[in-house]
Amino acid sequence: MKSAKTHMPIELNVGLVAFIAIFVVVVPSCKKASTEPSVDFATAKAAYEKFDYVTALRGLRPLADSGNAEAQFMLGKLYERGGVFERGGQLHPSDYGEALAWYRKAGQKNNGDAEDALGSLYNEGHGVQQDKAEAMKWYMLGSEHGNASASFSAGNGYNQGDGVSKDVFKALKFWLLSEKQGESLARMNAEILYFKNEGTPKQPTEKVKWYLFGAQQGIAAAQLLLGTAYHDGEGVPRDYSTALMWFRQAAENKGFFAQMAASMADFFIGGMYENAEGVRRDYTEAVKWYRLSADQGFADSQYKLGVMYVNGRGVPKDYSEAARLYRLAADQGNVNAQIGTGALYVEGIGVPKDYIQGYFWFTLAAVSGNPAAAKVRDGIEKSMTPAQVAEAQRLAREWKPKDAK
Repeated sequence: MKSAKTHMPIELNVGLVAFIAIFVVVVPSCKKASTEPSVDFATAKAAYEKFDYVTALRGLRPLADSGNAEAQFMLGKLYERGGVFERGGQLHPSDYGEALAWYRKAGQKNNGDAEDALGSLYNEGHGVQQDKAEAMKWYMLGSEHGNASASFSAGNGYNQGDGVSKDVFKALKFWLLSEKQGESLARMNAEILYFKNEGTPKQPTEKVKWYLFGAQQGIAAAQLLLGTAYHDGEGVPRDYSTALMWFRQAAENKGFFAQMAASMADFFIGGMYENAEGVRRDYTEAVKWYRLSADQGFADSQYKLGVMYVNGRGVPKDYSEAARLYRLAADQGNVNAQIGTGALYVEGIGVPKDYIQGYFWFTLAAVSGNPAAAKVRDGIEKSMTPAQVAEAQRLAREWKPKDAK
């Protein structure tokens, strides 16, 4: 702090001199603090990153006062966090007003970190009235000046319509920029955006353009959706060769957040080989792709692979293995697999005959809205005792889907 200038008479009486002496002892002056060894910027920054507020503050304050934007940002962050600011262990609460002032000074010098921090204060309403539009203004400035967190937050704003009109195209562009700037979680948001497929163009032809944009950026879910569009002929003429190309790209996508899309792409490729869609029918190849997906816990592939074992297509017939695969998918809630599991129990194929288990699995399928399963369940009931029916119904009431295996 700077002492205020005062105009005192040259001749002071003894009482006033004594008062000034007492005042200096009671109120620590900046001159006293400045007698401590100075701290260079590197040391101050290291202390800041280790939450050593005492050392950081001692080095950052003079640099911030002299106009160093990075020091101003870090000083603002110290005030935002709160903590021990001085020797003697005095704890200071967060001071958002002081943080805001220092962030603004750094922001005037295009410091992206400070602009991102200002955006957060406005977004949360800390030290200022909450203002989502003002927050987005600062996030976009921070993004422009290279801050990955600001780009990420700007993407969130456009995705949610906070402070701006909802625009998934702009959200995606900010997230992709954030990833390039070093934010790995931005890729996850991009994948989720395509998986949810919400807020996207309604017209099929426009949807395809949206899918193509993401696919060209290497987003596995977009590659999967684009492949599906070509496979089904939605928004583009049906083209199995192009569909297979995009499915393969999704399947081979090694991104950390691409696993689910890759598993689904494996499933579609398996189906194309099984059904001779744009390729020569090849059950062995179909089994290979179904297995890749099934091993990742994708229920549809677990069920289809089970069907291949039941029919002996691409693999020797093996009802026990089929029952195992059906059960994995059925446990996740796959209705077809529940029906298949129930049928195996009723017939005693691959598993011991068990009407309770058969009734139980057909009941789950019926509850999911399959009328054929309800008819089969009612037929099984004729071969069961009331106690067996009650036990099967109890199992159905208590059942909960399990995570993928």
